[in-house]
Amino acid sequence: MAKLILPRQPTAGAGVAITFQGRSPNQGVFWEVVSVDPETGVEGLARGSLKWQWTRTDGAGLSVNFYFAPTLSGCTERLRARTV
Repeated sequence: MAKLILPRQPTAGAGVAITFQGRSPNQGVFWEVVSVDPETGVEGLARGSLKWQWTRTDGAGLSVNFYFAPTLSGCTERLRARTV
């Protein structure tokens, strides 16, 4: 099963490396970040960003990207990665 691995929760204005564990080597990975309203769960425009929109898994089926959190505290965002 594919999954995201975060070593820690990012704080406002900081970044974190995120690892995607895919199912097989050399898969294309599409990354996405969206903001989420904590009260309604409705998704909106992202305030944070990712270093790359597309990556590939390595021989072990892993791919790394970097998430840069927004400088606003209290902002909730959702990260997604899927193979293509």
